[in-house]
Amino acid sequence: MVMGLDRSASPAALLTAAESGDAAAIARLLCHGVSPSTTNHKQQTALHIAALHGHDPIIVELLAAKADNRKTPLYEAAKAGKLSAVTLLLSAKARTSLADVYGRTPRAIALEMGHTSVAELFVDPNAKRLFKAVVANDHDLVTQLLASGASPSSTNERGETPLHLAAAKNLEAVAVALLSAGARAEAASQDGSTPLHDAAYCGATATACALVRAGAPVNAIDATHRTPLYWAVGKRHVDVVHVLLAASADVTLATETGDTPLHGAARNDDPDTVTALLRANASVVCTTKAGKTPRDVAVGRGHDNIVQLLDQHVAKALRSAIETNESVSLQQLLDYGADVNTRDALGRSPLHVAILLHRTAMAVRLVASTANVDAADTSGATPLHAAVATMQLSVVDHLLRADASPNMEDKAGVSALRLAVEQQHIPALTLLLGCRTTQLDAFGQLPTSVLHAAASAGFLGGVDALLTAGATVDLRSKSTTGETALHLAVANGHVDVVERLVAAGANVDAVTTKTCDTPLHVAARRGLGAIVSVLLAAGASVEATNATQHTPVACATPYPDVIAIFGTDTRRRTHMVAALLAAVCDGATDVVRSLVADGLDPNTTNEAGESLLHLAVRQNHRGLLEALLQAPGIRFDQRNADGRTPMILAIQAGHRRLANILHAAAHALTPEISSEAFTMDVDAPLGVGGYGAVYKGTYNGRPVAVKTALGASGVAALIEEMETMQLCHSPYVLELLAVTKMPSPKLILEYMDGGDLRSFLDAKRLNQSTKVDVSSLEVAWVVANALADMHHNGLLHRDIKSPNVLLCTHNYIKLADLGIAREYESNMTMGIGTLRWMAPELLDPKRSYNAAADMYAFGALLTELDTRLVPFAAETSIPEIMRKLGDGALKPTFTSTCPAWLQDLATACLAFDPKGRPTAQDVVNRLKQHLARQVDRANTADDENAAPSSSAERAPILQAARAPPTSIRRVEIEAEDMASGLVAQLSMSPRRPSTHPASEPTPADPSTTEPLAFGNTKTYSGWTTEKLVATDLVCQLCNTTNSLLDDACGTCTEPLPPPSLKLKVLLRRLDAAAQRGLRVDGSVTCFTCSDAYPMTRAACDCGEEFPADVSKIRMLLKRIELASKSKSTP
Repeated sequence: MVMGLDRSASPAALLTAAESGDAAAIARLLCHGVSPSTTNHKQQTALHIAALHGHDPIIVELLAAKADNRKTPLYEAAKAGKLSAVTLLLSAKARTSLADVYGRTPRAIALEMGHTSVAELFVDPNAKRLFKAVVANDHDLVTQLLASGASPSSTNERGETPLHLAAAKNLEAVAVALLSAGARAEAASQDGSTPLHDAAYCGATATACALVRAGAPVNAIDATHRTPLYWAVGKRHVDVVHVLLAASADVTLATETGDTPLHGAARNDDPDTVTALLRANASVVCTTKAGKTPRDVAVGRGHDNIVQLLDQHVAKALRSAIETNESVSLQQLLDYGADVNTRDALGRSPLHVAILLHRTAMAVRLVASTANVDAADTSGATPLHAAVATMQLSVVDHLLRADASPNMEDKAGVSALRLAVEQQHIPALTLLLGCRTTQLDAFGQLPTSVLHAAASAGFLGGVDALLTAGATVDLRSKSTTGETALHLAVANGHVDVVERLVAAGANVDAVTTKTCDTPLHVAARRGLGAIVSVLLAAGASVEATNATQHTPVACATPYPDVIAIFGTDTRRRTHMVAALLAAVCDGATDVVRSLVADGLDPNTTNEAGESLLHLAVRQNHRGLLEALLQAPGIRFDQRNADGRTPMILAIQAGHRRLANILHAAAHALTPEISSEAFTMDVDAPLGVGGYGAVYKGTYNGRPVAVKTALGASGVAALIEEMETMQLCHSPYVLELLAVTKMPSPKLILEYMDGGDLRSFLDAKRLNQSTKVDVSSLEVAWVVANALADMHHNGLLHRDIKSPNVLLCTHNYIKLADLGIAREYESNMTMGIGTLRWMAPELLDPKRSYNAAADMYAFGALLTELDTRLVPFAAETSIPEIMRKLGDGALKPTFTSTCPAWLQDLATACLAFDPKGRPTAQDVVNRLKQHLARQVDRANTADDENAAPSSSAERAPILQAARAPPTSIRRVEIEAEDMASGLVAQLSMSPRRPSTHPASEPTPADPSTTEPLAFGNTKTYSGWTTEKLVATDLVCQLCNTTNSLLDDACGTCTEPLPPPSLKLKVLLRRLDAAAQRGLRVDGSVTCFTCSDAYPMTRAACDCGEEFPADVSKIRMLLKRIELASKSKSTP
């Protein structure tokens, strides 16, 4: 047992003993605990030294002491030719494959030193056979030898293992067998090549894959400092290149000369490999020791396609460096000489990208390089646009210093200067205005200047900066409207901007090009009181008139508070009258009430002689009409230049409700007068009947007809007629002006100077002149409305015929002779009426009759309007007429020129079965549609400046529906259900008013051929659903038709009504269209609870908000389109 360590027992002593061959000393020193692994300054152990000198006993002793024999002792023994030492080390399993720094294994060094016998010790007999089997690709023999113990790591004289040979020959199966037996994939030959080097060099793709899977080092360097990837690239083995890159081969490793794989690919003109290397992030900026980049190599070889690939990659790398904010990479690329003006798919340069990504420092660096500061992308935007848009002032400054243009416009016509205004960015605007090349008054592609844009947006700071810099204050836009900046500031309600422009000397009376509006007109029309005050204080003219001859005061009619601002000067009365007329024309009911309450005359007329009531009727504005009728002193009988009262105008225009309102307001009660209150010319009888006579007379200074009784029976009949007329107050029935009773009752009636319809038709048939001229449609319209009113009041006329329809130059058309009219009862007196107009059921005393009898007579009257003869004129035998009438064999005849609508209507009314005849209200509704179509056609002809038609249907009834020439009107058609009192309105598309005179028509017009259908059906032949629902809107300023989805007029830019109002109008139109057969769903469904609500609701009860009004309008327009298509499909 060793008690302590002898001082002489040192590591140095062990090394000395190994060198001198003192085996006893070795044994003693090991016994005293000296480590056998001690090394000298050459890193040699005692075993190295003993092996070098061939001291076998010491080698045995050291091996027994567990000395490390796995580093290089075997190498040293082989190098020294110590046969016994090598034998001992090999028996101790020393590793034979370890090589020196030059790649020489122990066997290789032995051969090099000429120690053949020592080298033979390293050769395993089976190894030789294994090498041969590998070379011969004998997979079975290789497997057998490996199984019998042949070492897969044995090497040949070049230090190559069997795996090297398998790799070089691409023997994948053999390589896999060797790897499975423990062959080392990382083994290096004498020249430092690994099997993967050999596979790459030879293009052995399959074997390379096997080696990579086995963990072969993909970045191993051979003696020439080349990697497998370098060899694969150099030998153009693209498939192997892909295998190595997929295994993360390092693309940056270079040879001793600095040559990288990318240099080799560029040299070889191998675009596929270049592409693969670039995708693996190979550096394009790396240089060889001679200073050559891969691009330089490609240029030197004339490989232009490689140069292009590299340049494209450099451009991408430059953008990548900007996008990832890698400033070092950016600088390297700039130093490399990367093209900084390349464009991406959007036409953006690297400078664009740097600015848009807020890479301010990079942007400044690019500006300092060769970047084009005025390069425009596909939208026309320059880097200066981008810098202003992103508000990077330092970049803006550097760009301007680099002479970037502030005036270049993008494709939308926006310059950097205008963009700064739109952004309302004062600092950027200040920099741009400080540039000597900035053009302040330029228009470019847009019709407005930058000052216009600033004023329109209400950008006070911008307006001030532009004016200070010298912008022209009164510059007009190049649009068709020609407005100044002041117009735009006013239109958008920017009071502070208006004040600044006025202070700068803006012309407050400048007029627009098309509408001739001054700024004061614009402010008044929009009800902008504060701006009106500013403009008036600046001396704006209150007398200026625009293109529609309106003064600013007239434009302010919807706004009483604005009207009050205009003051109380001597011109105020004229302005107020103009304002009143304008308010009526605009349907501003509250303003009309206010102005009339202020003392303006409610009977005021315009230049065309139209009173306020006339204008309200033309507007078809019931609320306005009722408001005017309440005005003290209003005149109901005022006539216009055509001699029409408001009531006659309403009748001719087809406005039933308005006609009834006017009639009721003018005739509350029939006065009872004395015989002294009127005169009667007994020498001028107008007609004599069965129980009375009619004479011309005078009452209240106007001509009248006085009806008197003949005999006692006539008195009773006259009183009954008087009571009947008082039961039905209708504007379509001859008016009872006054009565006298006992002892001699008389009826004071309207005087109709045009005679009766029968006389009129006879004269027309004989081509004789007539005092009046009316059309078939006018007569049918009045009589149908008269019957509708009578039937609604429970009365039957019972004697409808042409002699009972009277005409007048002043009172138009009236249904007369209610002498045998009576209230409807279940049992009516048979045989009432005149035979040719008599309904079949009146001949049968056992049958009762009702209002359908009047409709039969109306149908007979319609045949008169066509033939101008009495009904059934071909039948001359009264008994034969009665027989055919009772049998249903009596059929009407029509001329070849009879309008289809008249023939269809007459045929329907003359149905033998009373139940098959339309009611008076049905007829009114259907004639209403025909009338609306005639109005629409008349207005369309006016729009196209067509010559006046000679058609009988273009009669005063059409003229009355038109607006006066000095204003723009909306035509609305009412359809009133007298039985229920409901009124449905259909707002038709407004049309430009006619200024052409209409020709006088004749009763029958063959040009109109649209048939009307009757009965319960809601389909009207000849009509389209598009006509039933108008989906456009007309500008009230310039009369241009616009879409309901437009915010402003496309011609004059006048703002259109808000979406909420347009939605209400569209819903009203759909309500009316529903009466005509077009059913469109007007509800909106909640997404959350699926409940349906009216389109006017803003939110569901569950809290879910419905779409905005604009979206609702789009929904309805789409539904109308679909419904129209469905309606038109047979």
